[in-house]
Amino acid sequence: MKDELGSSDVKRNLEDSKQNPNRKQVYLPYDIELLSILKNAVIITDKNFIINYWNPAAEEIYGWNANEVLGKDVKKELQTKYIENGSIEKMQELLNEGSYEDNVVQLTKRNFPHLLAQRL
Repeated sequence: MKDELGSSDVKRNLEDSKQNPNRKQVYLPYDIELLSILKNAVIITDKNFIINYWNPAAEEIYGWNANEVLGKDVKKELQTKYIENGSIEKMQELLNEGSYEDNVVQLTKRNFPHLLAQRL
């Protein structure tokens, strides 16, 4: 069952690393089966904000399927706008403290705003 629920992004990471030996393998320290059944959007990025995981709820909420966004910059794809503070301050907080919390607006595939409290 895990192979069935293991999302296409994990399979894509495996395929990409075989085709491109310079690309680092992405290992997700999460239970893919659990993440795939959550009703909340789960988007996992690397330290450069490149999307490595996009669960089915993210597909439903944002309108893109995982294959359309994997390997892309999450900030550019979702056009993230920080409400309380600028993105520079939040990125600095993330780097200094290891986490941050803010309200953000992100755009869906159809350019509809999606407001959420973001906690990293």
